[in-house]
Formats: sequence, C-alpha cells, structure tokens
Amino acid sequence: MNNLKSNRMKSKMKFIAALGVLAICISFAFKPLNDKRVIVIDAGHGGKDFGAQMDGELEKKIVENIADKISLLNGKGEIEIVLLRDDDRFIELSERVTRINKINPSLLISLHVNASKNLNENGVNAYVSRQNEFYDKS
Repeated sequence: MNNLKSNRMKSKMKFIAALGVLAICISFAFKPLNDKRVIVIDAGHGGKDFGAQMDGELEKKIVENIADKISLLNGKGEIEIVLLRDDDRFIELSERVTRINKINPSLLISLHVNASKNLNENGVNAYVSRQNEFYDKS
C-alpha cells in the first residue's frame, strides 16, 4: 500500500513539474524573445516551515524537487533560471520579496502543492499582479 502511495506522489510530482514547464512556455506568449529572460522559481516553504503534509510527504521537499527538475531541464539559451531556494532552509517572506525585487525577473513562479480535504478544490492556480502590463491579457 505504501508503494502505491509513493507511486501516486511521484506521478503527482511529475505532473506538477510538467505544469511548471508549461507555465514557463505560456508566459512567453506575452513577451517577444529577443533578449535573455530571467525566471525566478521560488520553491515555497523550507526549513521549519513544512507546508502541506500528506502520507509523510512534505510540501517543502516536493516543491524543492520540482524546482530542481525545472532548472535541470532548462537549456542555457535565452532563459536563465534562478532558484530562490535550492536547499531545505527557511526564508522569511520579506527576504523572498527583497531578493526577487533585486533580481527583477521576467517571470516569477512560486511553487506550492496545496492540500485540501474538500475534493472539489483541485487543479492549478495562477495569479498575475494587477500592476503587470500583461494582466489583462493573462
């Protein structure tokens, strides 16, 4: 039974990683690719902040693994991937914001794997700042 749960979790991680890559591709539909783009991937939680927990799996580790996979899949062309958290350490929200603003990326992906007991709450969430020039298009 544990093996089945482990396989389900691995399948979910692969699916979420694929969604992350898809989100990166879709984001460039709104911008011309005539210069290098910087994408910051913020693997949520970390350190003392475990995030959601399910069957012994911790959100902080799942999103760290997804961020690593996306980074590994990236070619060294016109996209630079910056991992905000590449290990299991806690980063305060204010520090995350400061670091992201300093980098000034073309795109920010904040990875989370939410959990809910309500089976009707599922799927992918995407948020775009109202201050972004592409808000209406998104």
